[in-house]
Amino acid sequence: MKGYYLITMLLLIFQTGPGKFNRIAQTNEIKEDAGEAYKAGKYGEAAEMYKTLIDSFEVNSEAVRLNYGNSLAKTGKGQEADAVYRGLAANGTDKVIKSLAYQQLGVMASQQQNLKDAASYFKQALKAHPANDGARYNYELAKKKLKQQQEQEQEQENNQDQPEPSEWAKELKKKAEQLVNRFQYREAFELMQQGLQQDPTVKAYGNFINRIGTILEIEGQ
Repeated sequence: MKGYYLITMLLLIFQTGPGKFNRIAQTNEIKEDAGEAYKAGKYGEAAEMYKTLIDSFEVNSEAVRLNYGNSLAKTGKGQEADAVYRGLAANGTDKVIKSLAYQQLGVMASQQQNLKDAASYFKQALKAHPANDGARYNYELAKKKLKQQQEQEQEQENNQDQPEPSEWAKELKKKAEQLVNRFQYREAFELMQQGLQQDPTVKAYGNFINRIGTILEIEGQ
C-alpha cells in the first residue's frame, strides 16, 4: 500500500512539475492552517491566510471566499465582508455557498435592525438552496420581528395622531361598549362611525373601532 502511495505521488510530481506540486502542497497547508485559526477564534489570522490564498495563490474556490468573508465579519470588518458575500450571492455557482452568502447578508442586516432587507436575503437564501434550515429559521424569525416592528410603529403613529376625547366622545364610547357587551357589533361600529363625523376627537378610540371592525369581518357581517 505504501508503495502504491509513493508511486502515485511520484507520478503527480512528474505530471505537474515539482514547482506546481509544491504550490499545491502549500495551498493545502495554508487552507488547513486558516481553518484551524478560525476554529481557535483567531479570525484576523484566518482572514489574512484566506486573503493570501485568493490574492497570491490565485485560489478561486467559492468555499475559500466564503470562509474569507466569515473571517472578516468576525473581525468586525463588516463592509469588506459584505462585498465578499455580495460577490458570491451574485456570481456563485455552488447553490449551497450561494445560499450561505445570502444568509450571512441577512444576518448582517438583522444585526443592523434592517429587518426588511434581512427577510429578503433569507428568502433568497432559501430560493438558492431550499434545504438550508438555518436560513428558513432566520427567515421566519425576521418576518415575525418585522411584523412586530411594524405594529409598534403603527401604534406609535396612532397614539401621536389621537386627540384628547371630548366628554361627548367618552359618553359615545360607553354606549358603544354596552352594545358590544350585547354582541351588537354592527350597531356599535356604526355608532362610532357616526360619532367620527360629528366629533373629530372620537378618533382617539381608533383602536377600539378597528377591533369592532375586525370582529365584523371575521363574522362576515
